[in-house]
Amino acid sequence: MKKFLYLSLICCQFLSAQPLFDKANTFYRSEKYVEAAKAYEEILASGKFSAEVYFNLGNTYYKLGKVAPAVYNYEMALLLKPGDEDIKNNLTFAEQLRIDDIKEVGEAGFAVLLADTFKGWNHNSWAKIAVVFMLLACVGIGFYYFGSRRLVRKLSFIFASFAFLLGIVAGGFAQLSFTSSNSKREAVVFAENLPVKSEPKAQSADAFSIHAGTKVRILETLDRWFHIQLQNGNEGWVLASEVKEIRRQR
Repeated sequence: MKKFLYLSLICCQFLSAQPLFDKANTFYRSEKYVEAAKAYEEILASGKFSAEVYFNLGNTYYKLGKVAPAVYNYEMALLLKPGDEDIKNNLTFAEQLRIDDIKEVGEAGFAVLLADTFKGWNHNSWAKIAVVFMLLACVGIGFYYFGSRRLVRKLSFIFASFAFLLGIVAGGFAQLSFTSSNSKREAVVFAENLPVKSEPKAQSADAFSIHAGTKVRILETLDRWFHIQLQNGNEGWVLASEVKEIRRQR
């Protein structure tokens, strides 16, 4: 694992949890991982959700050899801090503890190429880029209106037009990214051995089995069942109680 621990909570709203966070870190450094996990979980139970707590909790469960909660907490940390290299690195280590080795089905096309190119960018990143381009467009407009030379005015108009266009494009990507992140539902399997059913019925035939730590996509919900899909395209039904959904806590 590349990073050991976050030593402090970044956000001011979480400073009240800093003493317990420090206590959990002390447990961790003393290799008292069970006590550390309880302390980190206590912070989350109090409603203080942060990438730092989830990351350290993921590290703790990794040390305990508990693959499902380790993967889940790293995924939660990554949800709050998209693109963070330390979180992604430790998540990769935790995923190596899984029994299932599911290969992702390759896709082709311009949309997939574009998604791979900007994989680590979320809607906040695109929104910031859109704001920068819009500000640049305003600067260009200012030079256009107040410039004294014809060439300066012409170039300023062209610059402002391109900046405005790029701002619109970035804003569009921000909206698409936001819609995509809110519509996609994923979960981590917590059951040690989970039969995936062909239908949402306990007595239906087992289509296949998956194991703790495997990440699945939730396609739909029916009563107490989730219709799930694996990275290789296989689909089936599992009890919702056997997986834990990766979503922002409120």
